[in-house]
Amino acid sequence: MGAGVVVAGGVGAAVTGGAILKAASAGAARRLVRTVVVFVHAYTPAGLTLLALAGLAIAVIGALGPAAWAATSRTTTALHAE
Repeated sequence: MGAGVVVAGGVGAAVTGGAILKAASAGAARRLVRTVVVFVHAYTPAGLTLLALAGLAIAVIGALGPAAWAATSRTTTALHAE
C-alpha cells in the first residue's frame, strides 16, 4: 500500500509539472522574506547595549569562581588542573 502511494504521488507530480511544488515554494519564500524583513530592527540600540552588558556581566561572574580558586591554591595545583 505504501509503495502504491509513493508511485501515485510521483506520477501526480510528473503530470502537474511540479506546479504545486512551485506554488508551495513561492509561498514559503514570501513568508521567509516577510519574516526576515520584520525582524531586521528587532533590537533598539539601548536594548543591544543592555544585552552586551549582560553578556559581559555573565562572563565576569562565571570567571570569578575559577580565578578565586586559582589565586588561593598552590601554583602547581592550579597548573595541574589546567
